[in-house]
Amino acid sequence: MGELSKLPNIGKVVEEQLNQVGITTEAELKTVGAKQAWLKIQSIDETACIHRLLALEGAIRGVKKTELPAEVKADLKEFYMSISFKSKSHIYSFVDTQQEKSRCPASGLFLRPSPDK
Repeated sequence: MGELSKLPNIGKVVEEQLNQVGITTEAELKTVGAKQAWLKIQSIDETACIHRLLALEGAIRGVKKTELPAEVKADLKEFYMSISFKSKSHIYSFVDTQQEKSRCPASGLFLRPSPDK
């Protein structure tokens, strides 16, 4: 494991993804920022959800994602939702039913690929 996996919230998989998108050091992660790093990861892993975004911000701040201030969490959630709803390459229909298999724990919405994908 490298330098990034020594940061809070960053395990082997996320470190590998960061490396794949050109972020290999803590300094690079801080320079790029959580939002841009998440967008880069999302371009190679469409399952990257808000928890990955929160984890990246926590890593930059040196804290667990659960310890992020409420206003930071709210800002990141707003960013995540704006990207999720605007994305043309990752179109999802949001349904409110317990029968769906995929659920985003952050929003509570159930996700499924839309039929036109």
